[in-house]
Amino acid sequence: MIVCYIYFTRIIVYLLKITVPFQYEWLGQFFAELATYVFFVMTGYKFRPASNNPYLQVSQEDEDIEMEKVVTETGWNEGVVRVNQGGKVTSTQDGLANPKPPDNSHDA
Repeated sequence: MIVCYIYFTRIIVYLLKITVPFQYEWLGQFFAELATYVFFVMTGYKFRPASNNPYLQVSQEDEDIEMEKVVTETGWNEGVVRVNQGGKVTSTQDGLANPKPPDNSHDA
């Protein structure tokens, strides 16, 4: 199909352009556009979704599917302590450190 489209739009349309009189020169562009339209329609028809596609079928069962608990916490940050610029360490209940807001006492 692709080879036919290429040959038709490159060779047949060219032959049509050089053989028709000037008043029918628009036929070359018309047949090129018509060939493109037919090519895309045929491609869409051949690759349309099938009704029995196993990848698109939805389960018809009404069973409740148990989902496993999604774990969003990882162990990479356990025991990590955050130190602020003043050197003071503050920690929270979960073991993560939170810096205290900076002391702006020098800005009087």
